[in-house]
Amino acid sequence: PREAAIMKMRRGLVRSAQGQHDEAVSLVRASEAHFAADPRRVEHARALAALGEVLLAAGQFEQALPVLKRSDELFSASQPEMSHDRADVLVLTARASLALGQTDAAVAAAAPAARRWQALDADNRSAGLAWLWLARALAVKGPQSEADSALREAARVLEAAGLSSDKLLLRQTQQAAMSALTR
Repeated sequence: PREAAIMKMRRGLVRSAQGQHDEAVSLVRASEAHFAADPRRVEHARALAALGEVLLAAGQFEQALPVLKRSDELFSASQPEMSHDRADVLVLTARASLALGQTDAAVAAAAPAARRWQALDADNRSAGLAWLWLARALAVKGPQSEADSALREAARVLEAAGLSSDKLLLRQTQQAAMSALTR
């Protein structure tokens, strides 16, 4: 049963990447339901993170945010030091918060994720994504100097370690920053 639930979660993440959001959500919800009964909180936290990720990809931001917050709570309770899993959940939380116009919450989630990835592996793709989402949140909230600094760090990492989709998002963010300067 555990292995089947893991496979459903992975299949759901693949379906999400393929744009098959309804199937993705269904598969990952079934996986999360299995892990909700698992006494290992980390397993449940990972399943909730996957569910939040597919909901986010499906544009279901209001549904994703509480799921991601619950995942963060479980990671926090079971891992005294912030793990890479929790840092990734915080980036997803920042994305959902920003999509819902909650810029303070987006910064509050992305900042510790970026700091943690900086300490864990500053050149990792996940570090670049954390800096990118922090830059996007700070571009709305301010201060602009901090947004610029976060964007420079994101560019440094993602130029070397990012996927093509990451680099596209980086370019869009850089263009938006340039547009803001010319207004």
